[in-house]
Amino acid sequence: MRLKDVGYVRVAAASIPVSIADPYTNANYIVDTITQAQKVDVEVLVFPALTLTGSTCGDLFRQELLLNESLKALKAVLKATAGNTMLISLGLPLRVDGQIYNAAAVIQSGKLLAFIPSENSTQQDSCFDPGLFRFSEQHTSSHVKFYGEEIPFQRDILFVDKDSDLSIAVHVCKNLLEPHVPELQQATVHLHLASSPEIVGKKNLRSDMLRWLSLRQQSAEVYASSSSDESTSDYIYSGHCLIAERGELLESNQYQQKGPYIVTDVDVDTPACLRSSRGSSVVSEHSVMKISFSRDEKSRTLLRQYSPYPFLPHASDEERYYSEVLHLQATAYMQRMKKTGLHLSHIGISGGLDSTWALIVALKAHEMLGTSKDNIRCITMPGFGTSDASRKSAHQICSLLGLALREIPIVDVTLQHFRDIGHDPQDLSLTYENAQARERTQILMDLANKEGGLVVGTGDLSEIALGWSTYNGDQMSMYGINASVPKTLLRAILAWYAHKQPEDLKRALLTVLQRPVSPELLPLDAQGAIVQKTEDSLGDYDVNDFFLYYVVRTGYSPKKILYLASLAFKERYSQKELCHTLRIFYRRFITQQFKRNAAPDSAKVLPVSLSSRTEWRMPSDASSRLFMMELDKLEEELS
Repeated sequence: MRLKDVGYVRVAAASIPVSIADPYTNANYIVDTITQAQKVDVEVLVFPALTLTGSTCGDLFRQELLLNESLKALKAVLKATAGNTMLISLGLPLRVDGQIYNAAAVIQSGKLLAFIPSENSTQQDSCFDPGLFRFSEQHTSSHVKFYGEEIPFQRDILFVDKDSDLSIAVHVCKNLLEPHVPELQQATVHLHLASSPEIVGKKNLRSDMLRWLSLRQQSAEVYASSSSDESTSDYIYSGHCLIAERGELLESNQYQQKGPYIVTDVDVDTPACLRSSRGSSVVSEHSVMKISFSRDEKSRTLLRQYSPYPFLPHASDEERYYSEVLHLQATAYMQRMKKTGLHLSHIGISGGLDSTWALIVALKAHEMLGTSKDNIRCITMPGFGTSDASRKSAHQICSLLGLALREIPIVDVTLQHFRDIGHDPQDLSLTYENAQARERTQILMDLANKEGGLVVGTGDLSEIALGWSTYNGDQMSMYGINASVPKTLLRAILAWYAHKQPEDLKRALLTVLQRPVSPELLPLDAQGAIVQKTEDSLGDYDVNDFFLYYVVRTGYSPKKILYLASLAFKERYSQKELCHTLRIFYRRFITQQFKRNAAPDSAKVLPVSLSSRTEWRMPSDASSRLFMMELDKLEEELS
């Protein structure tokens, strides 16, 4: 598989051993590292600033001999890498028109493509004498001579792959606190040649800055800083190398003493929906010099690992993350009660996952508002398919939380409704199911009106995405507490919350997680077991949430999403099974927009939200045909 066919490029950042003011020894180190990187099929490689000389030469940078020999050492590197298609960026001091620049040389296949001078925003923590080097804004030449050849010499250069969306910008000693200059914001990958000394806490700060820069620019950032060989009596260096992509730190060495590099595959298939978030400050393309390059045709196995649970935090971050989700949900609902003046909550309790978590959030919101638990009115409404286990859970959980539970059966009133509309109760069609959902919503709405309260919606983000609700039934409420939280996160956060509770409440909450997800609208079997299981119809919620994240968050094509899913779920599902579930997802996601367009208010908690007012705007009558055609092709390829 060629990485460019699925929107990836293999990048590496290297911090190599350095002999100060000895460009030939350093050239050998550079060539050795390139050779090692070639063995793992690296396509783009960045070295630290002033790689050929070391960055701590001080006033030796003013010596003509060092400047001249650095160019000869660069020529030796070019000769040694002839035929190597890797795009390589390394640093050296460069004299132009009598001035000295801290520059990057960008090379490929033994050819020098360009020199890039440092920006005026030279990183504030470098050890360079501010009067030593000139900056990109201080020169007038757009080209310089290198052994008789005219070489581009300017900051605003994009290196553009001829056959993919990959475009690369190169920065020398850039201040990571500043955004990329507008001319270079269109690049999908940014290479940083740096020389940043260490102090306590600097490594974490640098990582955070690079992550933030990659998130702000919706790009991949590859950073290489000077190795420990640069350490002097005044400064300590560590060879810190980092790779970040759209806010996520993919690779980082800790304190690397002597090379060779860190490597991973970064996603350069940045969709238009994400590029547009970079803002409107990008100037017209004619102000940027573009230099084309070609990548090799070699097949590679993707190095990246993709989690099946994109909505869940890393294990080390669970406590903070889950606490924040609960706090944000509760804060949003507390504010709704506060601003409406309605301090009563009416919530339908089924004994299932969604209503259990909505109840916990409502409890937290009332606690924040300073109102009594008595202000939470819990109602359970057993119907034709309600299981004894769910009914028991509803009563047990409410009791353990110190809440009263009112039971209002809906069987008789629903049968009366069937008689009124002439529906045969033996006909277990959609009408049979939806009538129960609407009856429950009517009871909740009327009780809230009678008692002066708010109906708390329990539907989650996964159900909203798939339209798994009854229009004007459980689709409707006065506030959607769970509307921004997907099923996979609800399962994880309820388990987290349960393990913080007394043993009896913990057991009751964990029991909820052991039952299959079901609306419990169809009759039970002869043994009283649930026959209606949601995931039998929709597919695994783990898979659907994975699709939801990448469809909404990235706008990737079905082909790429299926590819990522095949990596994440390779131990659980075949590509054919995943393709089948993806078809269900797209069909329902697109055709059920009318329910989202008529949904009640709900606050955004996660990066993915489907609010038709602010986040996901789509006409109700959009066609899914284009996506079905693409999936038809994928299924043909898999058969």
